[in-house]
Order: sequence, then C-alpha cells, then structure tokens
Amino acid sequence: MGLKINRNELNIEHALGAGGEGTVYDLPKDYSIRGLQGPFVYKEYLDFVKQDGKAIAVQIALDYMVNAYERLSRDEKAYIDQRAAWPLATVVDQDGATGLLMRKVIVQMVDPTAPDSNNQLFPLDRWIQTEKRIRKLGPEQGFKPMTSLGKKRYLQRLFTYFMRIHRLGWVIGDISANNILAYVPDPHRQAKHCAPAFIDTDSYRWQYGGSAMPQKHTGSYIPPEKQALDDQIARLAQNHSNENRIRELKARASVQTQASDVYKAALIAIRLYHEGVNPSEAFLWSTDLNPLRRAFDKDVVRLIENASDENPSNRPTMQELCRGFHKA
Repeated sequence: MGLKINRNELNIEHALGAGGEGTVYDLPKDYSIRGLQGPFVYKEYLDFVKQDGKAIAVQIALDYMVNAYERLSRDEKAYIDQRAAWPLATVVDQDGATGLLMRKVIVQMVDPTAPDSNNQLFPLDRWIQTEKRIRKLGPEQGFKPMTSLGKKRYLQRLFTYFMRIHRLGWVIGDISANNILAYVPDPHRQAKHCAPAFIDTDSYRWQYGGSAMPQKHTGSYIPPEKQALDDQIARLAQNHSNENRIRELKARASVQTQASDVYKAALIAIRLYHEGVNPSEAFLWSTDLNPLRRAFDKDVVRLIENASDENPSNRPTMQELCRGFHKA
C-alpha cells in the first residue's frame, strides 16, 4: 500500500490557506519524503469530510492515488512533480485519513530557472476576461498578459497534461479556470515557459472507482449530459415521482467522465481566446469560435466543435484534442 504518515509525527508550521474541504499547512523546508526533496505541504481535511466513518473511505482513495504515483516510471513522476500537487503520502490518525502530503505549488516547481522571484502563479481566470481589463488589472495584481504564442503554448501544455492523466486512467472532474493555475513569465520567455499547474488533484477519480474528495462542477462548466439529468430530476421531483428513480438519476448525474473532461477543456480554449468587450461574457457563456479560427487551422476548430457536442460519445478523446493542438 501507499506511504502513510501518522499525523502526530508531522512538524506542522503555519497555515497557507483554507478552502471548502480543508486547510493547507507549510512543512519544514528540509522535510523530505522517501528521498524526494520539497518543499512540501500538508492538507488537513475539515471534520465534516471525515465524519460518519468517511475517514476510512477517504484513506482508501488517497492510498490508491499514492500507489498510482509510486508505480509511475521515473519520467512520469518527474512530469507530475513539475506540474501538480499530487498526493505523495496519506496522513492518518486512529480513525483513518486526516489529509495528505503533496508538493507545494510554486513558480520554481514549474520553471526552476525563473529569473524573476516576484513572479507568481495565478488562477487561469485572470486571463479569461477582456484584454483591456487584463492590461488594467495586471500591473495592479502582479500578473502579465499572455502573448499570442504564450497563449498557444499554454493550451498545448494544458491539453498534454490532461491527455497524460487520462492515459493513466483518471478522470479530472472539476476543470475550470478557477482551479487551474497559470505561470506567465515575461513575454520573451512565454514560448518556452508559459504553462499550467494543478491543485486539488485529490478530487481526481480513478475511472473504475471513486475519488478521495467529491468531484464537483463549476457552474459555468456544467456539461450538457449533467444538465439534462438535472432537468429530468427537477421535473420528476415536481411531479412527486418515484424516489428510487430520482436517486438513481442523481447518482448518474454525480459521475463525471473523461468525455465530460473533454467538454470542459474545450470551454477553456474557447474562453481563453475570447475577444468580446463584455467582461463577464468570456467567463460565463462565450461560444464564439472566430478567435480560435484566426489562431489555429480548421482541423483544430473542428475538434473544439466536436468536443462541445451535446452527445458525449461524439466528442474526441483528450489525446485527439492534444494531438490536434500540437499540429497547429
């Protein structure tokens, strides 16, 4: 089984931030895991995540992720280490999992040669807004605009990561501009270094199993197959229909797939290239493919159109999407 560490053995330092499922704490700079060098952090789940005996179920799912990492080749591990906060050890107490150890996602993780120590990683949503707003907020908040080549390389690297995670048998789930990070250096370095980074990987789901944390949808990234089920559930509930049928549909609606990942990845591409003047349009409902047509060839645009298909079985695989963007 995967590496487990007792919580009372950790030298936990100050809190770095808190989210809906837990709090992330710094660990000492010299802390190492099986010879791996950090920096590392500890994510401790909130009590509600572990109540009602869930701590054991969470532990089983985390153990599977830790095992999956340990079985990777050296090259695959290096690829993950440079991009994602993957669970490297399950932290436990007498009741089961309390959280996990993972890499601290910092600029040096993505770009070890970064010359500017002030560069930061930001959620991708900083760049999914009007160009005018990006140029206004960038200097105030410390992020740089993407160049046209930087934007193209970012998408290529994003789809490459998604493709490799799918190839390993995982469903990513909550793909959105809120929980994907972006490293955007100075313009002359973007072709080589503009890249994504990934957090909340403990919500990834093995395609034939469960996830440690529930897979969620960001509101503006809900795929049509889930929306159709939600609408059906609402109609049945309004008509006081069979509760077993409603429970069955809710269970189906909660399951995300690699096809729903593809749909959300296509939305990222469409919204990142949005050129409208309405600040919220790009983030919420952009479907304009013309900017993509100007940046890529017709084969790429056709892939994005197919990836947006309402029928999941008509969508390309993430590998096909990735290959198309790299040919462009």
